[in-house]
Amino acid sequence: MTTASEIATAEAAYFSNADYAEVRSAPKARAFVTACRKLLIAPSSMVKGANSISNRIDLLRDELRDAQKWLERFSPDDIPGPIVTKTDFRNFRGYGG
Repeated sequence: MTTASEIATAEAAYFSNADYAEVRSAPKARAFVTACRKLLIAPSSMVKGANSISNRIDLLRDELRDAQKWLERFSPDDIPGPIVTKTDFRNFRGYGG
């Protein structure tokens, strides 16, 4: 990957999937990992005319490692259910409702 448009696409995927942990989304986490990998193999800086792009390799490695660890811990069965539940006690013995 060497073109500015490919790097821009990877950066867009990086930013749009960075909230994978907050929304508890394994697909977003996998997309984030892929974006980190693409940005890591891209040149760390690129200059074309007046435009320049640079990446912090140490930050990308940390973000990649964090996302991979999150994916290892993630289980679809761990997704919490609804916060509010309603119980019906109308048929409960001794309840006058």
